[in-house]
Amino acid sequence: MVKRRKPADMVKVEDGEEPLTVVADSTGLSTTRKGSYIEAMWRKEKRKFVKLHVLADPKTGKIVGFRVTSGKTSDSKKFSPMVREVAKKARVKKAYADGAYDARYNFNLLDELSIEPAIKVKRSSSAKPHGSPLRKEEVLLVQRLGYDRWKELKGYGRRWMVEVVFSAFKGVLGETLRAKRFLSQKVEASLKVMLYNRFMSIRS
Repeated sequence: MVKRRKPADMVKVEDGEEPLTVVADSTGLSTTRKGSYIEAMWRKEKRKFVKLHVLADPKTGKIVGFRVTSGKTSDSKKFSPMVREVAKKARVKKAYADGAYDARYNFNLLDELSIEPAIKVKRSSSAKPHGSPLRKEEVLLVQRLGYDRWKELKGYGRRWMVEVVFSAFKGVLGETLRAKRFLSQKVEASLKVMLYNRFMSIRS
């Protein structure tokens, strides 16, 4: 019996000696083609969408890992599976993410894989380890430096490259999925990711 590969397995990570820096984020892909004006006027049905979770390479602008889920799936839960999968194909040196990804299990995975975290921890975070020494280090670093200096030290501004990726992705391939069933929507979104990466390869 042939085992079907997960969508993220389909993304090819280019071989090379230089380690990867990845940026995590998600965006919504619409599954309804209703006009926004009509929807705003009548509001009989909320706009439906699926989530595209990605790990983007800020250097190339390509998507190196992804997951397609329902709109209700939290960003944080998809971070570790994507990072672990990409790390099997290439050395990852640093991972950027916003506060939505601030979770002990994400920091613990980065610690396990020797990846430097650039995840914005919550302002109310305790410096107690609570099962994650690496997260404790980041909390103490922020407390000592303040967020502005922490962002400068980490080069946190690079995280916004993922917004450029989403803008290019939707500009080239659109933000609406035509498929009606969720499994078909996952396939359609996966194909769009591969087409986007191919487009970026041609551009470079």
